[in-house]
Amino acid sequence: MPHIICLAKQVPDPETPASQFRVDEAARKVLPAPGIQPVPSQFDTIGVEAALRIKDKEPDTVITVLRLDDR
Repeated sequence: MPHIICLAKQVPDPETPASQFRVDEAARKVLPAPGIQPVPSQFDTIGVEAALRIKDKEPDTVITVLRLDDR
């Protein structure tokens, strides 16, 4: 039985205007824009979709999604 592990992380919404982003240069981090919720990384979403396509072809496949977080 195949087992696929996908990593997933929330990122700042790429549709947010650049003027709303702030950078903490000391910590080298992008600060969240007020009132804007983070979204799943589009690359991670593509990985999960690929895993689901494999599962469609091989129904006994197990998919595990691990959430990455910097907290």
